[in-house]
Amino acid sequence: MIDRIQEDLDNVVHKEMENVVVECCNIHNISHFEFHSKSRLRYIIDCRTMAFYFIRKVLDITYPKMAKHFNKNHATIIHAVNKHDDMMEYDVRYKDKYLQLQYKLMDKYPAQFQGNILFQLKKENDQLKKQLMNILETGKIDLV
Repeated sequence: MIDRIQEDLDNVVHKEMENVVVECCNIHNISHFEFHSKSRLRYIIDCRTMAFYFIRKVLDITYPKMAKHFNKNHATIIHAVNKHDDMMEYDVRYKDKYLQLQYKLMDKYPAQFQGNILFQLKKENDQLKKQLMNILETGKIDLV
């Protein structure tokens, strides 16, 4: 019984990690195969770095679980996660893509983004969209 529960939890963790990978691949315009390849091309490494950081910091998955899932040494994962802050500071394209990733995934993980300014702006944007749709449908403007 306990083994079955642990297996179910592991499946959920693996699914969540792959969801992040899929979004990263979409943002970087690379294939899932390229992400999991041994390639050392910069744009692929950046995609991996971003995914590893998000998985570690937002999903709070341990380094050993990540290493097992991605078939990497845990030190490789640690290096990528540590490299993220420098990339955010010095690489504008990387930062832009990471913000895109956050924006795409923040609805899926709202608790992890509550204090994030981007989360607050997205909530306000969603509210404004609803108000605009209401105005377009009814033709009336509610001044609150």
